[in-house]
Amino acid sequence: WFTCGCVGTQFTAMIPITSNHPPFQATLASGQMPVGVRATTSGNNLVITGNPAFPGTYVFTIRVTDSFGNQQSRQYRMVVLEITTTSLANWSVGVAYSEQLAATGGSGNYGWRVFSGTLPDGLELSATGLISGTPTGLGGGGAIVFEVVDTNCEAAVESNLPPRISMSTVSRTAIRTYRGWPKWTGYD
Repeated sequence: WFTCGCVGTQFTAMIPITSNHPPFQATLASGQMPVGVRATTSGNNLVITGNPAFPGTYVFTIRVTDSFGNQQSRQYRMVVLEITTTSLANWSVGVAYSEQLAATGGSGNYGWRVFSGTLPDGLELSATGLISGTPTGLGGGGAIVFEVVDTNCEAAVESNLPPRISMSTVSRTAIRTYRGWPKWTGYD
């Protein structure tokens, strides 16, 4: 079983337990779960939940014991991503621009896109996370939300970065970051 999560974002996966003898107890049999993530049971489900604290790839085995003492163990692999770009350099209309977005965790094989907002005319975002070109206008204004996907696990992480345009000698930018991923849909 394989899934992806994001640093600082609530993660919950519910995995059906095949035994019909509740209550169940979940224990970590081996390996290391991400800091901030735990395994519990709820009804007939194993629940892996929490807010991962650090990016990386974690491999661990969870043992579930039913009320008759029967045990089942299964290995899990969880990839935790984090966008490490926290701000963008200023850009100016008519001046060449190049800025690489960065993330950490997972396979390192990332795909990037603009999730919402608009880059200024003349700038484009490559699939590798490079924003480049020569701005010919100011763009749509407001925040631009970039999304990165680990192409090996398809978890999406979003980061909301307000555009920074050089229009005067003073530039003030507030940075907000959002992270998330698609809903988990089942076993591999």
